[in-house]
Amino acid sequence: MGPDPLQLLEQVRALVRERQRHADVCRRAFFQPDFASIAAYIEVGRKDELFDVRRARPEAKKVARVYRKLDIEAAFRYREHERAHELSRDEEGIEFLCRHLGLG
Repeated sequence: MGPDPLQLLEQVRALVRERQRHADVCRRAFFQPDFASIAAYIEVGRKDELFDVRRARPEAKKVARVYRKLDIEAAFRYREHERAHELSRDEEGIEFLCRHLGLG
């Protein structure tokens, strides 16, 4: 005999309630005055074998528009480098994130 349908239904309901609580928390956090501390640094290599830079560019533009609409465009940075799937060899990304997260 399979699982009890009433138990399955209650598990689904519990999952939905949990996801709703999570969404509410995220929504409240997103609209806090300190949202500007949420920085995004996206870096893609032009020879990246995992992420196609031609697809990353338009997606980065979408993210940039969101940050611009929220008037926090300085907290977003998109950068391309000439190498493959690796972090840039300089410290620009780490410095950017630390600066926007108040870590130095």
